[in-house]
Amino acid sequence: MSSDLGYTLPAKSYAPYPNQSSFLLGEWYWNDGEKKSQSSFQKLLKIVGHPDFRPEDVSANNWRIIDAQLSGERSCKGPTHKEDEWEDDDSRLAGWIKTPIRINVPFHKRTLQPGPQEFDAGFLHHRTLMSVIRERITQPSIHPHLHFEPYELFWQPNGATEPVRVHGELYTSEAFIDAHNKLQDSPPEPGCDLPRVVVGLMFASDGTQLTSFSTAKLWPVYLTIGNESKNRRSKPSCHAFEHVAYLETASNSIC
Repeated sequence: MSSDLGYTLPAKSYAPYPNQSSFLLGEWYWNDGEKKSQSSFQKLLKIVGHPDFRPEDVSANNWRIIDAQLSGERSCKGPTHKEDEWEDDDSRLAGWIKTPIRINVPFHKRTLQPGPQEFDAGFLHHRTLMSVIRERITQPSIHPHLHFEPYELFWQPNGATEPVRVHGELYTSEAFIDAHNKLQDSPPEPGCDLPRVVVGLMFASDGTQLTSFSTAKLWPVYLTIGNESKNRRSKPSCHAFEHVAYLETASNSIC
């Protein structure tokens, strides 16, 4: 079979595929182009029509788990299965925390097990916000660019026109000014005479494709400081966004 199809495979080299028939079918699906052509279809016919091809070897496969193993995605695991370790071995030294997530899912009263059922939803890899804020605002290269005293910004082209309020930065907004004034009017911490300022936290997140041969995704959560001008935050060279968490895709094992 290997010589006729152009493959030379040593024995037991098909993992995570359970057998040679499954491997050849999966290899055709992932590596023969995203858009299947007539020639690609002929290759498929050559694979499934070969005398050594065994349909029973592929009919019972759990292809979702195989694809998850190929991509490194967290797949369905039993309660005694040890979760894959965070890739960064020095994650604790870098301030990363691994927190298990368990959620209660309600079931209808007519189901076999009505009421809330607890499910394992994986892990949340995250950093404490205080550590990120402290690290960010104390950096000598960043601190001079942070605005801790909010103000109103107006534009007046000439003396004959009325000034127009300019909206564009978080620290010139009404919400930021109100929060700053409330903080100054509130009772201070006992024994503390340090200046009190408002730090604006802005979060962003978007799915990131991990591999080119599966649907495995990761959702990083970013944090940036609103006290810094958007002109600097928008420049990648300023490194204004900090990673604060990574969200896993919900497992299909919750069913």
